[in-house]
Amino acid sequence: MSTALSIPDDVSPPGRAAAQLIVDFLVAEGFADTGSSQVFYSPSQWRARGGTHARGCDLIVSHDSVALWHCFCPDELSEPDEDSEDHWRHHRLLQLLETHGFRLDCHCPEFSRVVRR
Repeated sequence: MSTALSIPDDVSPPGRAAAQLIVDFLVAEGFADTGSSQVFYSPSQWRARGGTHARGCDLIVSHDSVALWHCFCPDELSEPDEDSEDHWRHHRLLQLLETHGFRLDCHCPEFSRVVRR
């Protein structure tokens, strides 16, 4: 697995669980290769690098790699299309997280926040 998908040590236990769900999803969907971009940040790491909107979340998911836009913000790639595979992939990711008690707040195209519902 790419080191870009490594989960930071200081992520909370719920954040770690959400990150593992996302890693498993990305691998299953064929999006494990993120280039060299780090994907997961703890809220404190995100703030330290100048990021915003970290308060109250368990995990920040950086999707500045265009490859990850297919999963996190498909509408950034083309016109919104409810019949596209990217739309349904994004929908499956949201459902997976919701099933485990998380919500994904997308701030496309740069990052998403994972929060407990």
